[in-house]
Amino acid sequence: MTGCRTPTTSNLFGLFLIPPILNEVILCFFMLYKAWITYKNDYASRLLKLLIRDSVLYFSSIFVVMVTSLLVLAFAPRNVVQIGFGWSYAVPCTMGSRLLLSMLQEASREQTSAFQSDLRYVFSADMRMQDLSTTHVERHQ
Repeated sequence: MTGCRTPTTSNLFGLFLIPPILNEVILCFFMLYKAWITYKNDYASRLLKLLIRDSVLYFSSIFVVMVTSLLVLAFAPRNVVQIGFGWSYAVPCTMGSRLLLSMLQEASREQTSAFQSDLRYVFSADMRMQDLSTTHVERHQ
């Protein structure tokens, strides 16, 4: 007895992966279409570019894992068909976490740069005020 697969299960059992594979291809197509529209109109922020890059990586890695699992289920000997199932759970979790962490890092970077530009504005205005008060004091002396 090898795993949960019985000897009577046919090699067509892997066909259950075709709908999720098609779903991933359609989602990737929609995302690439949106990316193309965004780049064509030239209004992509750094956060959107990061989201597009990581989404392409996410969809392509899941596609590779699913196609590999399909091929293993269809053509591999019965004692190794369980190989792809661990990857089918691990890769989406890992790539989803990477996507979220990259977005969080970029958002915090944008907040930091906005905060720093605000500080530069405040300090430059403060320095101008000091210059004005210094010249005002010099004129009256």
